[in-house]
Amino acid sequence: MRPNSQEAEYARKIANELSLIEMYQDNIKDLKASAKDAGLNVRTISEAAKELRMDSDKRAKRYEDEDQLDLLRDTLGLKNQMLQAAE
Repeated sequence: MRPNSQEAEYARKIANELSLIEMYQDNIKDLKASAKDAGLNVRTISEAAKELRMDSDKRAKRYEDEDQLDLLRDTLGLKNQMLQAAE
């Protein structure tokens, strides 16, 4: 059975969008490789990009949680251990 014209058009649209996504995925891999070659921390750049996509309320909540985590680390003495490990 052959798809009707609406189904065929929808299938064409999906195929085009999948093709674009695959191109972007290749671009992402290339960008990450380039960042790594430049000596950058790819994981932190990816996290920053994720934050750029967040809405402001979600980003504010994330920062608040990170501030509380930093306070807890300091209270538990983990912050000093992290600083010493970095030296």
